Amino acid sequence: MRTDIWLAAFAMAFCFIWPFTPVSAETVRGQVRVIDGDTFRFESGLKVRIFGIDTLEKNQKCEVGGACVPCGQQSKDAAIKIIGTSEVVCELRGEKTYDREVASCTVDGKDFAASMIASGWALVYRRYLPKKGEGHEYVAAEDRAKKDAVGLWSMRFVPPSEWRNRKARLECER
Repeated sequence: MRTDIWLAAFAMAFCFIWPFTPVSAETVRGQVRVIDGDTFRFESGLKVRIFGIDTLEKNQKCEVGGACVPCGQQSKDAAIKIIGTSEVVCELRGEKTYDREVASCTVDGKDFAASMIASGWALVYRRYLPKKGEGHEYVAAEDRAKKDAVGLWSMRFVPPSEWRNRKARLECER
């Protein structure tokens, strides 16, 4: 087979296959507005849901020493503090949930989800992690936060998934 025919066949095959090849994850970066502890909005309007964590809802309450405290707002405040004025860099995962792009994000080179978990203001979303989180760094960070009773681990709370589904609410929220 002549080389020019072989090259033409290769070029045609490449042109046919290339549009169907998966592309690498898209990276977005910039300043964000924190919606809640696990959701941002970039200046472009893009809404991002952080992969691997679940945080309390903005208006969710927790109980500390018999008092009702705005722990959902505290979770949002923790996210704002971690980000500060830094640029947020997110790798979109090609998935969407409730009209938000799911992404893994960093702030100053640090994994945002890991920072939220370590601060005690995020729960590990095990069902979306490989092997349900078995051996994952997020689970180890959550175990340390629980042991040290930081953030929401220092109070009585309802897991966000149950709270959102109205399956359970604290007495102080009723």
